[in-house]
Amino acid sequence: MKKLKRCFMKIWKILKHPGNTFEEVYRESLGESLLYYLIIVSILTIIMLALGSVFISMFISGFFEEFPMLQWVSLPILFVFIPLFGFLTLLISSLFVHIFVLIFGGRQGLKQTIKALAYSSTPAVLSAWLPPILALSIVWSLILLWIGIRKLQKMNRIMTIFSILLPPIIIFAIGLLLKFLR
Repeated sequence: MKKLKRCFMKIWKILKHPGNTFEEVYRESLGESLLYYLIIVSILTIIMLALGSVFISMFISGFFEEFPMLQWVSLPILFVFIPLFGFLTLLISSLFVHIFVLIFGGRQGLKQTIKALAYSSTPAVLSAWLPPILALSIVWSLILLWIGIRKLQKMNRIMTIFSILLPPIIIFAIGLLLKFLR
């Protein structure tokens, strides 16, 4: 219970005082950061399951009349899948961003990059169930990522911007290239 309370305090601090929070995060273990991420993804999972059970019963109840067990089987599967997908996304995106962090001068290790992404994703993860504010939350998460990478990797501001903006630009360019090559 104490860890959960500390996690809620961190959510508040990362949204209100991100610079100070990332300075504190620098000294914490990777396990503590991953636990924080698991808790915020679990909050999202609970919200999505609650909304999902309402929407499933409202909009696709006809489908579940034919397969009633599927409705109750799908919810526990999502309870496992959403956090698992969240962790895989965190790890893959951390590896990808860390390549650019290394290119642009970050030398504090992959653990610090993972911690930066785990904490900076707080606004996007917690608002993923609410599409109207999700775009703003993603922008806020990118700003937090900039602060986190800068503080945890001890990089200058310009190199941090390059290390954060180049990965999505490259992914977008590859996507466009693949689209035009078809």
